[in-house]
Amino acid sequence: TRPVSFEGFQRVEKDQYPIQALREMLLNALVHRTYMGATIQMRVFDDKLSIWNEGGLPYGLSLEDLKLDHNSRPRNPIIANACFFAGYIDTWGRGTLKIINSCKEAGLPEPEIKELNGGVEVTIFNLNQPETSERLRNDFGMISERFLAEFGTLASRVKTDSAINKEILMNNFGLFSEYLRTTFGVSSDEIRSKFGEISLLTLTLIVIDKTVTAKIIAEIIGTSQRTIENHLTKLRKNEIVKRMGSDKSGYYEICKQK
Repeated sequence: TRPVSFEGFQRVEKDQYPIQALREMLLNALVHRTYMGATIQMRVFDDKLSIWNEGGLPYGLSLEDLKLDHNSRPRNPIIANACFFAGYIDTWGRGTLKIINSCKEAGLPEPEIKELNGGVEVTIFNLNQPETSERLRNDFGMISERFLAEFGTLASRVKTDSAINKEILMNNFGLFSEYLRTTFGVSSDEIRSKFGEISLLTLTLIVIDKTVTAKIIAEIIGTSQRTIENHLTKLRKNEIVKRMGSDKSGYYEICKQK
């Protein structure tokens, strides 16, 4: 059940889930739980693990805020301070970001954070998910069968040292067409007709990982870095994507279309 690699003759087994993510999930539940309510509950499945604690989000704090830098508002400040002075918490307001980022670094799907039954549940997923076409349709709407069929060719070009994990592509590639339309108002057919197939595939990879570089996109698609840079320039000029931060350490965001 664990990813295995080798360093020389040494067999290396990685944990199914990042330890840092599990640690932050437990600390969040400990610090934010309503102690007059139910106990903290953990559920372990073949494809995911979730931790739930009673007590909703503080007033004015949304689920989307948890994915960004935000102020720390612990329900139990005495417990939070004890964890801080004990060295379990090193920064305030970054627990959920650490969960998200550690899963991303491990090549796992993005965690799910939601309010449920009067509490907050955090779920992390492993790579053993039964992502059948029927399940994808039920969860995300109709998918692009054409791109699912073409994905096998693209996946074979992904190098092992690529910043994008092959499993992430396999789990997400078929979803982008509907996701682009519903989230950003971007039509796949319109992008293809105006800017070409390479621009559409470039957008796909930005959806999967917005920190992706032109070099990595070129390796995956099988073209030159200059070609990808030219397509990104066209997409930026037409306000389909925008560059956030510096050229060296920034990332791309897809613009919502009016």
